[in-house]
Amino acid sequence: MERLSYKFIVMALGIILSGSCNEKKNTFHPERVIGYWKALAGENENIQFEKVDSEFVYSTFTYDRLASSGTWTIEEDQLTINCDDGTSTKLKVGFIGDTLVFNDGAEKYIRVVLSGNEKTAAVDLNDVEILDQIKNNVNVVFSEKEPFNEGWISSSVRWSKITTEVTLKSEGLAEMVAVANQVSKYLVVHGFQADTSKISEKVSSYRKGKICVMIRSRASSEPTIGEATYIDVISGMAN
Repeated sequence: MERLSYKFIVMALGIILSGSCNEKKNTFHPERVIGYWKALAGENENIQFEKVDSEFVYSTFTYDRLASSGTWTIEEDQLTINCDDGTSTKLKVGFIGDTLVFNDGAEKYIRVVLSGNEKTAAVDLNDVEILDQIKNNVNVVFSEKEPFNEGWISSSVRWSKITTEVTLKSEGLAEMVAVANQVSKYLVVHGFQADTSKISEKVSSYRKGKICVMIRSRASSEPTIGEATYIDVISGMAN
């Protein structure tokens, strides 16, 4: 009888151990992570996971300013963040109730429900103020605002411009594209939509109500490593 009891215990332990070894990882869908989160414990004051068109966009904020941005993917319980600066981070995702947890509690975030005004802070801004917002929130050094008037834009609109210099560090225009993407993502997050009527090889255009914002890239016809190139952000209030 004792031998039978011993065999039963061993078999039961084997089943338990086998079950624990074959335990599946948690699987989280992107919708579970999408949102604006405030840190309880973590290096970022606020983080945001969102879907913009077909792309999953990641942003971090410190003192209400954009600190970093990129894209993200999630597979089972592994979150991969690919930042615009070329770095990549993998985090283990979990939830304790409604609290978002990274790496078994090393970072913890609670969801923040934003009001309509907070979510679209640029709603009531004019064309000059949106340039101020871009200067203050995009992690790039821009020039001071100045009037802008060139023959290819409507002369009936008063335009303003800020500019940043981008030095190419590799072949191609990767650094310019990264800066332009930061600006375009900021605009899209704040309710601007692409204006296909004003898009060209060097200019992309976004519109929200009467505010029009254009992002223009300037480089030589055959750019080389070390060359200074420029991104202009031009805004005006359409009639």
